[in-house]
Amino acid sequence: MVQQSALAPAPRDDREEERAVLRRQLAGTNIDENSFLATDYLNHFNEVIMLLEMAAEMPDIMEEAWDWQPISYAEHFRRSGFRDKDLAIAAYELAPTAIRAAFDERVEQLSGAILKTLATLRPLCAEADPDPARLAAVITPALAEIKDHVSAINAIIHCGETAEGEEAPAEPQVVEEAAPGRENAETTSQDDIDALFDSDSISQDDIDALFD
Repeated sequence: MVQQSALAPAPRDDREEERAVLRRQLAGTNIDENSFLATDYLNHFNEVIMLLEMAAEMPDIMEEAWDWQPISYAEHFRRSGFRDKDLAIAAYELAPTAIRAAFDERVEQLSGAILKTLATLRPLCAEADPDPARLAAVITPALAEIKDHVSAINAIIHCGETAEGEEAPAEPQVVEEAAPGRENAETTSQDDIDALFDSDSISQDDIDALFD
């Protein structure tokens, strides 16, 4: 008979103590205390997204977008005026492994979608008289995909989704309960009213008595 071995304990995360120390420094900053990530990184992508939103009607504006290239999280903050840039870089290095892996994967997908869109648009915008309809046919679905990636990255940064992508359960609604005996009292009152009006003779005193 083969004896079933006991399950080995989960390996200890040696960096959790470092995270606990750094987490205290994140309070009051724009860096999420759970994911250790900051949405300021998305500004690098938002710039080109804004240009794409205007490109169908203003193809010339894409001249500002052709040189766009992905940059790493750390490089973005090194170049930025973000107040806590050094802390943001240090926090990224300590971000929980699963969160950082999901974040990096989505960022790579977002960068790829933008580069593909720019490559498709460039020859169309280079035409003597770019057709807005043809540009929109490329831009509209591309922007939908790009913005889906941005939304997913936001969710990762703020830890707003479960692993399955489910939304957090809604807050339970508070239903006010009727006071004991109130429902029966209201029913009795209605029965009294019905009985009164079924009577052949109704006096004003009878009606007033119902509301006393």
